[in-house]
This record gives sequence, structure tokens and C-alpha cells, in this order.
Amino acid sequence: MALQDDWQQSHLERRQVLAESQKQIWATIGLWQRERYSQAITQKQDRQAFVSQLKQENQAFLADAHNNHRQQAEQLAEDLKEFVRSLQKETATFLEESAQSRAEKAEELAQELRDFRAELRDTVAQWQQQWQQQDQERAAGRRKLAQQVQGDLQEFNIIRTIMAEKLLQQTQEAKAERLAGIQSMFEDMGKFRMQLQEYRREREKSVWGGERVKSTPATPQKAKASQTLVPQTKPKAVKSAPSTTTAAQSTTPTAVVVAEPTKPAVPPNQPKPTTVVPHPPNPG
Repeated sequence: MALQDDWQQSHLERRQVLAESQKQIWATIGLWQRERYSQAITQKQDRQAFVSQLKQENQAFLADAHNNHRQQAEQLAEDLKEFVRSLQKETATFLEESAQSRAEKAEELAQELRDFRAELRDTVAQWQQQWQQQDQERAAGRRKLAQQVQGDLQEFNIIRTIMAEKLLQQTQEAKAERLAGIQSMFEDMGKFRMQLQEYRREREKSVWGGERVKSTPATPQKAKASQTLVPQTKPKAVKSAPSTTTAAQSTTPTAVVVAEPTKPAVPPNQPKPTTVVPHPPNPG
């Protein structure tokens, strides 16, 4: 019981201390609020006094500025009027001087034009004489050039005829060499084909035996293959060189047309015979 009494006593004391602390806090808060309210009233009064003073100063400044602007405008208008009067006087003087100078310049220009016209007539006469002389020189040059061109064209026609004959001979020789090479190539291909067929028969014989070899179709003869693979060529057409009688003939080169050999006939693919693989007998 004594412990409970002590706890109640201490609890009452703590509540009293808390109540006193709250009273002090509320008193302090009220004091702060009164001070802040008084400061706000003082600041508001100061601002109102500052605003009224600023309005008075602005009104005085605007009145002074208006007076200054009006005085400056009046002075500027007077200066502009004076400038206009002086400019009118200077313009009248300049126009009088310009009219006098224009009359003097017009007389000088008329005299210069008369002198230029006389000089131009003399220059045109000299140019006409020079042009006639140059025209005669150009006519002589054209005649000389025509003679040179005539001789050059004759030489070109002769050279073209010689070159056409040489080209025809070279073409014939090249064609003969090409046909010989093609014939040799086809002979080599026939030999290679026969060797390949022989090798194939040997392989089939070694794998399938004699019956498979008998069923293989017979290969064509060498002479027949060579006759089939030899290409047939068409005769070549050679256009003869033009005549060299006149200088105005065309200078185009002689066209030589050589026929290309036709492609050899390729024998059709022979079908491979079917092979039958024998199965070993089942063990008893």
C-alpha cells in the first residue's frame, strides 16, 4: 500500500508540474502573439507612410519630366523650323548653280558628240577597208585549204584501200588458225570421251561383272564423233572499199564481216541402265 501511495503522490506531482508547464507555454505563446501583432501594425503603418511618400515623389518627378519634355519639344520645333529655312535657302542656291552648270555642260557635250561622230566616220571607213582586205585573204585561204583537203582525201582513200586488203588477209589467216584450233580441240575431246567410256566400262566390269558390261550400250566410233562435233562455218562477207574519184566522199572505214563458227551439236544424254542388286540367300 505504501508503494501505491508513493506512486499516486508522484503521479499527482507530475501532473501539477505538467499543468504549470502548460500554463507557462500558453503565457509565452500569448506574449509572442501580442508582440507579433504589434510588430505587424507597426510595419503596416511604416509601409503606408512609405507608399504615400513615394506617391508624392513620383508626382513631383512626373511633373518635372513633363515640363522638361515640353520645353525640349518647343526648342526642337524651333530648331526644325530654322533648319527648314536654311535648307530651303541652300536648295534654291544649289538649283541655280545646277541650272547654270547644266547649260555649260550641255554645250560641251554637244561639241564632244560632234567630234565623236566625225571620228567614228573615219574609224568605220578604216574598218570597212580592213574587212575587205581580210575577206580577200580568207577567200585565198579557203581555196588553199580546199586543195589541201582534196589531196588529203585522196591519200586517205588510198591508205584505206591498202588497210582493207591487209585486214582482209589477216582475217582470213586468223579464221584458218581458229578453225584448225577448233578441229584439234574437238579431236582431243573425242579422245578424252573414249578414254572416259573405257574407264567407265572397266569400273562397271570390276564392280558388276560381265553381265553388266554386256548391257552397257556401245560407244560411237572416233570418226563418227569427230564428224559430228566439227562445226560448220558460213562463208564470210567482205564489203569492198569505195571509189576514190571525188574529194567529197565519205571517210568511214571499210567494214569487214567475218562469220562466227556454229556451235557443235551435243549428243543427247544416254539413259543409264537400271541395276539389279542380288540378295544373298537366307540361311537355312
